[in-house]
Amino acid sequence: MYWNIQELINKMDTTPIPYIKLTVYGMLIGILVEWYSLNAIFKGHFKVNWLIVPTLLLMILAFIPDYYWFAWFGVGKPWFVAPFRFRESQMALDIITGILLVRSLSNGG
Repeated sequence: MYWNIQELINKMDTTPIPYIKLTVYGMLIGILVEWYSLNAIFKGHFKVNWLIVPTLLLMILAFIPDYYWFAWFGVGKPWFVAPFRFRESQMALDIITGILLVRSLSNGG
């Protein structure tokens, strides 16, 4: 059984293109959720605020494919890596990142 799993892991296609597309689509959904602020940004009412720091950190983490999290940390612990292991929770983080990106660039009004 172990050798079968290892063989399947070696055959796995680790091309990140579909993963990157899903991440970008999730961020676009988050950006479109904040359409009112996005409209204000396009009209020139923008200001970069402190939210850009956690947004950039989340954006970096969002572009790491889930199979890398399994390879780096395994299946069990640590607990704080668990949201990055599953595509569904990563999509939620992508949407949150898109929302935070617009909010970090908006003027607040």
